[in-house]
This record gives sequence, structure tokens and C-alpha cells, in this order.
Amino acid sequence: YKNSQTQFSNNKYDCFFQFSQLLSLPVVCSDRCTNYINSYNLQPTAVYENLDKKEIKKQVQKDVKTLAGIYLILNLVNGKAYVGSACSDRMLNRFYRHLFGFTGNKPVANAVKKYGLHNFAFIVLETLKGVVTQEDNLILLEMENLYIKQIAPEYNLAPQAGNTFGYKHTEKTKLNMKENYSDERREKIGSLNRGKKLSPETVELMRESAINRKPMSKEARKKVSANSSKAYNWYVSKPDNAEFKNATGNSITSKTFQSIPSVAEFCNVSMKTIQRAMQTDGIVTAVKSRNPGLTLEQRKWKITRGDLVNPKS
Repeated sequence: YKNSQTQFSNNKYDCFFQFSQLLSLPVVCSDRCTNYINSYNLQPTAVYENLDKKEIKKQVQKDVKTLAGIYLILNLVNGKAYVGSACSDRMLNRFYRHLFGFTGNKPVANAVKKYGLHNFAFIVLETLKGVVTQEDNLILLEMENLYIKQIAPEYNLAPQAGNTFGYKHTEKTKLNMKENYSDERREKIGSLNRGKKLSPETVELMRESAINRKPMSKEARKKVSANSSKAYNWYVSKPDNAEFKNATGNSITSKTFQSIPSVAEFCNVSMKTIQRAMQTDGIVTAVKSRNPGLTLEQRKWKITRGDLVNPKS
């Protein structure tokens, strides 16, 4: 195959890219594979079959290791396919993940287990010159989208490259996912590290990391608490419901906060003091040494937990 020049357009710009068709790569393929390629008028850069053979794996490793481009995985038995893209130095990773590690596309993994590697082909559809990173792969994703629209590959879960927006699991799939994550599986996962002892070196590294870690600021603590999935309204009042002055000098009987750190700061007590108080009557008393000039009654506060802030529906 000769080098080809393809134009890609979007709302922002029109670009011409020269794709290297790497004449040295293998393009001879079986009748089943040829029929599929011809049916979609494809002009692949390389075609690899007999993927179960060691020499083919080595050839793929040698040829595609540094490539960036679009690839297709073809089931030679039923003609179903998967189209994907890879940045520079990532195509070989995709090859192994999908066909050997089974950590890529689930339908592809299931099909390979059912039909065997010898019934699949790995096809490099197009390659992109230069270094393509995850940060500048817009054109790569646009190329992938064009092939997805042209071929409509059955193994692709998402309707577009780069995301799974618009894809919904079937009720059967949801049920299988729930059954797969049974109590036994939870226990198995939980027991992986249970009882294991860390090496002295690891313990020392963790200790040093904790010592050198910068303390979280009061503002950061407030934000974390307020953004918590269980953030409550907290009401502060006097134990006898007496009036007290707010920051503007107005008399009030209750003040509302949305985090324990904010309550602790207002009452001039620690968060642990508040947590202990909430296990009993909710009354806290600020330390006299930290509140000089205030009477005992002035240092006492009643804290009540209210409803959830922005509860999830």
C-alpha cells in the first residue's frame, strides 16, 4: 500500500495528515479476512493472523511497538469486530490487553475465550506520523470515530470513541455484575491483604511520609466536611435557649453550620470534644484558659444535628 493523505475536519479547523503505511508490514491475509476488508473498502497498514503462534506475537511486538493509530480486532468466525485507537508506544499494550490479558474490551475477551486466538486477526488500519500523546489525541479519536461509523463494529460498547456516554447495561448484565460481586467475592477481596505484615522499609517510608505531610488547613477541613456525602446541618444554641449575640451584634437563639470544623471553631472547642458530646447530651464547654473573661454559662453550648445537606435522591 502507498502512503495516503486523509483530511479531517471539525468545527475549529481543517487538517491534512500524512499517514505512514509502512510498506514492510505484512498485508497478506486469508480469504475470510480479505472478504471482510473488501466489504468495507479498507486499506490496512498491516494484518496479523494465527495469533496463537509465538512467531506472530514476536512479529507484532516488533512492528507495532512504537506506532500510534487505529487498529481492528476481527473475529474470523462470525465477522464481528472491535475498533480502537492507541497513542504512540501504546498499540502493543492494547494488543496484549485485549487478546491475552482480557483486561480491555469484555465482549472481545469473551469471544477469544470461546473461539480461540487462531480465529482472530489483529489489523492495523492506519498509523499516524509523529508522536501522539494522550494530551493531543483529538485527531486520533476523530479517526477512530470515522471507522466506527463506517464499520459499526459489534464489539464496541460505546457509540463514540473516547467515552461510554450513551451506553446502558442491560438488566441481565446488571444482574450478572451483582452476582459476580457476591459476599464470597467480597470476602476474598478483603482477605487479600488481611493479616499481611509490611516490611520495616515500607513502615519507615510510611512514617516519614506522615511526619512530612503538611497539616490540612481549617478552610480545607471545612470544605471536605461540607462536601461529604453525609454532610449535616448543625445547630448551635445555649443549653437554656437563651439569646446570644452573632457576629453583627444581633440577638439570636440558634446558629446554623454545615460542618463540625465550623462548629468547633465557633464554640472554641476541639472536634473530638464535639464528637464526644454528640454521643450524650450534645453540650460542650469551652476551656476557661482559652476563653478568658467568659463565665461558665457563656462557655457552654448545646449542639444539635439536623437534616442532611443536599441529600441524594
